[in-house]
Amino acid sequence: MFVKGTQPTGAVEVKLNLEQNFPIKCVFTFPDGIQTKYNRRPGQPYKGSTFTGLLKDDNKGQLVCRMLKAAFRKGLMFTVNEYECVGLDGLSLFHPSVFMMLLRSTYDEYIEKIKAELAAKGITKWNIDLTEKLEETFTVEGP
Repeated sequence: MFVKGTQPTGAVEVKLNLEQNFPIKCVFTFPDGIQTKYNRRPGQPYKGSTFTGLLKDDNKGQLVCRMLKAAFRKGLMFTVNEYECVGLDGLSLFHPSVFMMLLRSTYDEYIEKIKAELAAKGITKWNIDLTEKLEETFTVEGP
């Protein structure tokens, strides 16, 4: 059983730029807001944020992009954290320059980790739309 998350209202924009090494760009944006009854401190303000992830335009990258969008639609990716800012809920988004230098991990290991973290939230390749287009922009209302 999976419980809907406490993700605040936010938007995601996915764009492709085939001239880059990691051409799938996912930008998640959250404005500042007020915590709801589902957050740690209802009625208190929180600081919004923007998170950007980059993926390769291959089968794995396209799958993870669709999985990330499905988790976002279900409110399972982001939360208002203890610092009263919007933060990732157990996930990390890939940024080649930072990720490769600081974590010394490979992209394929990253993809498998993100798929496992999304599966723990109930998002797998078996329960998402594998035919949806990658490029799109949409907003999800918080709880």
